[in-house]
Amino acid sequence: MLAAAAAEARAPSSPDAEAGAEAVLGSDLTAVGPTSLAVADLDAGVRGAATPAAELDSADVVVTGTRTETRFADTPVAVEVIDRATLEASGGRTVADVLQTHGNVRVERSFNGATAALRGLDARHTLVLIDGQRIGGRVDGALDLDRFPVEHLERIEIARGAGSALYGADAVGGIIHLITRRGRQTLAADATLQGGSLGQRDVSGQVSGTLGRLNARLSAGHHQVGSYRLDSASEATSGSGQTTTSVGTQLRLDLGHRRRVITLGGEFTDRQREAVDAPPSGAVFDRTQQTRMINARLGFELRGDGGTDWRSHVFVNQHDDQLLNDQRRSTALDSSLTTALTLGGADSQVDVSLGHHRLSLGVEGLGERAESPRLSGGEGSRLRGAVYAQDQWTLGGAPGAAWGAETYAVLVLGARADADSRFGTFASPRVSLRIDPEPWLALQASAGLGFRAPEFSEMLLLFDNPSVGYRVEGTPDLGPEVSRSVDAAATVRPANGAELKVGGFFNHIDNLIQIVAGSPATPGAPQVFRYANLDRALTAGMELAARWARPAWWVGGTYTWTVARDLSAGRTLEGRPAHQVSGELGGREAHTGLNLSLRGTWNGTRPYYLSVEGDGDVTRQAPAYLALDVRAGWRVGEHIEVFGTAQNLVDGGDATWTPLPPRRFVAGLTGRY
Repeated sequence: MLAAAAAEARAPSSPDAEAGAEAVLGSDLTAVGPTSLAVADLDAGVRGAATPAAELDSADVVVTGTRTETRFADTPVAVEVIDRATLEASGGRTVADVLQTHGNVRVERSFNGATAALRGLDARHTLVLIDGQRIGGRVDGALDLDRFPVEHLERIEIARGAGSALYGADAVGGIIHLITRRGRQTLAADATLQGGSLGQRDVSGQVSGTLGRLNARLSAGHHQVGSYRLDSASEATSGSGQTTTSVGTQLRLDLGHRRRVITLGGEFTDRQREAVDAPPSGAVFDRTQQTRMINARLGFELRGDGGTDWRSHVFVNQHDDQLLNDQRRSTALDSSLTTALTLGGADSQVDVSLGHHRLSLGVEGLGERAESPRLSGGEGSRLRGAVYAQDQWTLGGAPGAAWGAETYAVLVLGARADADSRFGTFASPRVSLRIDPEPWLALQASAGLGFRAPEFSEMLLLFDNPSVGYRVEGTPDLGPEVSRSVDAAATVRPANGAELKVGGFFNHIDNLIQIVAGSPATPGAPQVFRYANLDRALTAGMELAARWARPAWWVGGTYTWTVARDLSAGRTLEGRPAHQVSGELGGREAHTGLNLSLRGTWNGTRPYYLSVEGDGDVTRQAPAYLALDVRAGWRVGEHIEVFGTAQNLVDGGDATWTPLPPRRFVAGLTGRY
């Protein structure tokens, strides 16, 4: 009876029913929505043949773990979802702001922006996608997540562990997948205006709806915040001031019965960052960075009646950056650097249902070009091609099956072969297993190979700094970094709305790319540094998570213990905290419209190694810090909410090691129609 009721509750709905459900969820239930652990919706009823993804509400599916829309409750690969309600409740302006207080994610801030790292690895080992496609504009191998305002996003999916079997290069530690907002079935609009400390001024909004077979969404925002200085004794700023204007859109054209769909989406972002640099040389520079980014995606989906689905995508993104350094009271060291990065590609995938098997076959092509005066020859280009296959084999779940009516088991076998015009070929297999022996218990394990392709800067960089006396040269014949990863987790749901999870991970990486010093060609010549495949490293750890959510409140927390070792040097990897604790607490009072959200992350001490002349490397411990955000809101009637946010409430961070923005307060107003 319970299984039948659950199956009925999860049955495909009509577009009108979806619109009604969406309106209800948007007003109440999703506001409860703290981040979900995707191992469980263990109250799910009948498992087995998947409902066509075109008939699923977008709130019920995840795509990152299998590259195919899959019910959140049935995904064989653990994927964590930060939904739209949680994005709003966080008070964050950008993806980096949201992830700063999120468990099991390490956000690092520098003059290059804010990056995110998973599994004790570097941020360069995290692949960032937007609607399934890669994003250009990496700096030192990592993407600045302050580039992405949250007004364009429906949710963020985080898949930890090697994902190269489906996505290719860079998905060593995991994947952060940004899913953009879809248009509502009926006309809907919202707008937010807020302002506060550090000169923060924000206005954003979106409008969406359906006209006939065309579903459309348009979102836009303008965000401004000033620079900040954490060390009063220095003229240098600790964080850049930033002005960002962005526009995003998505159009979905239904060619008939939701079986053939054309999707067109994209974003345009114009960002200016301003800061002051004061290097040890004594000179002071005013730094201005102007960046323009264009992302465009075109997709076609065909849903077959016989369980065969086909989808193809074409995408292109352009990243243009101009960096100006203006030396105060002199022009001797003024500099200007213009960089243009172009990334484009196409992919095609077919999914075939064969009884208990769902076979996915795909092909992918990618082209990349960089233009910069710091590259040898002023430019670089590469081509990549790949084929991949995955078999999702459901071993149980149907009533009367050998495993029992309540048991769900699925085995996923996948492999991918990549060919790169720069470094050759690489094969990355993966195997994943999920077993639900009881409705309240889910067990997961996966193992696979991953790799990170060397960046243009590592292969082609040519940079002279005669004032300091060194030269950095790229190494064209670098090979990829290679990882072997194992992940396992068990999730228990002892009561409705309660989840407990324990997991572990292990990564071993060979051929880590590092900078090494070489001998000058002649006496008195500048010191030369080059990139080389030298180091070996491992990261391993344990994760504990607990969450309890009810219609009016929720509470949750995570603890991560990480061991990260440089095996070549015989020491702990830099910048990794051994301990991280995160928590969230929130509630909503339906009668008064009051709501409160408290989110925080504590990171333990982290080692760094400084070269001191005559003493070699000296270890310094960066102090532990707490990042704590609070947001309170009051809904006035059906359409207006007044809110206030306190970010970095305890003023965590420091000027030397963790330059978090200082404590700031923001007040705002949101209107919805």
